[in-house]
Amino acid sequence: MIKETLVDVDDPVARPLRDGHYDLLSPDGHIISPQVWETTVQPYWNVTMRLWPMSESPQPIIPPYKSPESPDAEQEPKSPTASPPLPSPPPEMPCVKIDAIAHQYNTEIVPLCTTFLENPPVDKAKRQIEHEKLTETISSQVLLKLHDVVTEGDQEAREKRRGLAGEAQWMLNRLDAVLKLISC
Repeated sequence: MIKETLVDVDDPVARPLRDGHYDLLSPDGHIISPQVWETTVQPYWNVTMRLWPMSESPQPIIPPYKSPESPDAEQEPKSPTASPPLPSPPPEMPCVKIDAIAHQYNTEIVPLCTTFLENPPVDKAKRQIEHEKLTETISSQVLLKLHDVVTEGDQEAREKRRGLAGEAQWMLNRLDAVLKLISC
């Protein structure tokens, strides 16, 4: 949408925006990649756009996600002028439930799976345990929760649910494939 808006504008300020030289940040300061925008951004979020310095190239490094509940999560000072968060929409809406599941999947579960896929434990027993933890987490925290969402004929909600279930199943297949490949 940003690029389409600025297609005919040619000035030094619009050029980096048109060329995609910016990051979009979640409320907790993490970069939101375009690939996960639809499943990560939540209703009522304040998303921040950060332009890259003019002399630098893109910074593709995304800081690791730290849950606000984790003991090593860094606490940023609250701005005294920050407005209070807006109330969440009613939790019974199917799209809101699916978006919450997708957010948890993309911010908490996918990074753990990626770590396993890129660097599986060398020890066979540890590898098997880690594989079981990840597959059980995907099954219980994503697939079963999606199964419980009643879409009430909402086509958008059905499509979101189907898409997220497909992503979760794809990840399960990748985890199984890596386990089998290494076990051979």
